[in-house]
Amino acid sequence: MNDVAIQLTGVWKSFPIQRERTGLKEFLVHAPKFLKAYKRLFWALRGIDLTIKRGECVGIVGKNGAGKSTLLSIVLGTTHPTKGEATVRGKRTPLLALGAGFHPDLTGTENLMINGMLLGLTKKEV
Repeated sequence: MNDVAIQLTGVWKSFPIQRERTGLKEFLVHAPKFLKAYKRLFWALRGIDLTIKRGECVGIVGKNGAGKSTLLSIVLGTTHPTKGEATVRGKRTPLLALGAGFHPDLTGTENLMINGMLLGLTKKEV
């Protein structure tokens, strides 16, 4: 049995840099300018290699705009890498994507247990 839960190999993710939205008339008059601007890309992730084994606990830490949410979106399967490959074995439970709140009076573990059980997981699964 493979003990790797998450495997990212050479993962890159880009998004088009979008300028102000325009109407149809402005787009038709200035189409070459808008098409050129649309081709510009912002690379949120560049060449990420990551292996997480079953049972490991991993934290994703970084400054604003570092690509943490993009990385998690790829792991959850809500977006796909522009380049590279992402393989996830097992159940995915996006607590934050579902808007699960965290109660400030509870510990991190207690918050995770409550939210996981609300999503239908057993205590063992959480």
